[in-house]
Amino acid sequence: MAKNITQNNVDFTVNTSENIGGFMHKRTRANLISDGKYNTTTKQALIDNNYESAGGFSINAVDIDWNAATPGIGEDSTKGISTTGELLSRIKEVYSPMFAN
Repeated sequence: MAKNITQNNVDFTVNTSENIGGFMHKRTRANLISDGKYNTTTKQALIDNNYESAGGFSINAVDIDWNAATPGIGEDSTKGISTTGELLSRIKEVYSPMFAN
């Protein structure tokens, strides 16, 4: 199951059915877990109320589903991205030539 968290007018899709912790499982702050799963309702409340000290501003970048967003950068600027790795690759593609010298 997936649920959205909104931060700065950007919707992040979060897998809320995957178990938290243990080997090969995602990690998060203890106060964001409910019944061993990531609690998006609690996280959204932290974001909405600006509780930075309680993890309100951070989203685990590895877990972000970018929903085929088109960032408008790179050779294929209209090609959608779905993972943070794809986004970073696109950024590298654009900015690496600037720092090649």
